[in-house]
Amino acid sequence: MRILKYFFYGMISAFAALFLELAAKDIFFAENDMSLNEIISRLSPLIIIAIIIEESLKILFILPIVREIADRRKIFLMSFLIGLGFASVEIAFNISDIDFQVKPIYLELLGLILLHALTAGFAGFGLAKSRSLNIIKLLGILFITSLLHLIYNTAVIYENEEFLFFYLPALVIILILILTSYRYKQDPD
Repeated sequence: MRILKYFFYGMISAFAALFLELAAKDIFFAENDMSLNEIISRLSPLIIIAIIIEESLKILFILPIVREIADRRKIFLMSFLIGLGFASVEIAFNISDIDFQVKPIYLELLGLILLHALTAGFAGFGLAKSRSLNIIKLLGILFITSLLHLIYNTAVIYENEEFLFFYLPALVIILILILTSYRYKQDPD
């Protein structure tokens, strides 16, 4: 049961991200009458801000785990659960959206799960690998996770399903590679 708290941390980080994204919309795009969903549904500066907010919050929730847990595999698992919790909130918002269509939405929903699980898992992996953290390492992790997120969002925005059929299996392969690197490498500690 204690393991579920990390899933809920992911959900909390998703709600915090939504709050900050709405605040960013009001601060930077106050003159625009469009809803947050309408602005984010196209490539814009706000989508980049939203991605950075989401990935930063995941990292902020993962950092305490890195400090309190020594086992790198557990750090990855807890980070992965944070990503799943984050994805569950986004999926709930997508499904409850008035404009929700049952087109090939399964691809988008699967993509949300894989995307957030991978980016949080990668952040946990990166943070666990480098026990001595500095701002350069944190920004590097934030850059990589934000880039993965931006690539996915761009494919969804432009409805490039062919790309998603390539990208989603690539995300799974990256996850498998991370997991196997833990299995076959001994901790130097």
